[in-house]
Amino acid sequence: MKDATEHSPVTDVPRFILYGEGLDEWRGWFVNIEHLADRCSDRGWRIEPHAHPGFGQLMFLRSGRGTLQVEDQQRSFSSPCVIVLPKHTVHGFQYDTDCDGWVLTIEASYLSQILDKLPEFRRLWSEQRLIEFDRGGEIWSDVYTQLK
Repeated sequence: MKDATEHSPVTDVPRFILYGEGLDEWRGWFVNIEHLADRCSDRGWRIEPHAHPGFGQLMFLRSGRGTLQVEDQQRSFSSPCVIVLPKHTVHGFQYDTDCDGWVLTIEASYLSQILDKLPEFRRLWSEQRLIEFDRGGEIWSDVYTQLK
């Protein structure tokens, strides 16, 4: 996948703080975490292409699968996985109705402060990523145990 920039090939998309919430609705928080179903279930588990100009996002999917659109590309994903979306990245989703997970949204200047203190994570946020885990693998077992 390509690096995310402000000059996306998919330019005619809504820009949100959180999906469906206009940029003028931001209340000054710097981290938001919500259950995937809270944002998606009443929308038919479909999130239309959009971008977050001042926010990065991590999607943690513990069960289910779906299709991810990033910029002008589509990719299938299957849990367990993590999806990394730097600010300005145009993205959309079609989730299966059995998906379970969380969406972590981080305000860009706060994320920059975190990355200044933890530079080993800078590469993780350098471009959009789909990181799939082997459900039987040791790393996923450790993560899943913590999520129960």
